[in-house]
Amino acid sequence: MNKQAWMDAAHVFDTWRVVPRAVLVVYFSWVVHVADTLLNWYMTLPREARTLEATGLGISIIGSITGLFPWILKIYMDNGNDWSGTTSSSSATVTTNTVSK
Repeated sequence: MNKQAWMDAAHVFDTWRVVPRAVLVVYFSWVVHVADTLLNWYMTLPREARTLEATGLGISIIGSITGLFPWILKIYMDNGNDWSGTTSSSSATVTTNTVSK
């Protein structure tokens, strides 16, 4: 393969955002696995063992792993392509109208 073909393949790979999407898929799969495991653990506890401490442990684990979501989503959202076609970060146009008497 020549260099241009590699560059085109890299551009397609970057445009499709394969790595950030893979990170999101792995994260959501992990959250589902942990939540399922935790729910199965909690439901197999005897009724008298389902105390405030056990419930608090489950809630804190779920809260901790779902608390990572804003960081992971920020990584995904910040690495996107700029499709506006401009190279500057702001593309504001100012129009001034003057009226003379």
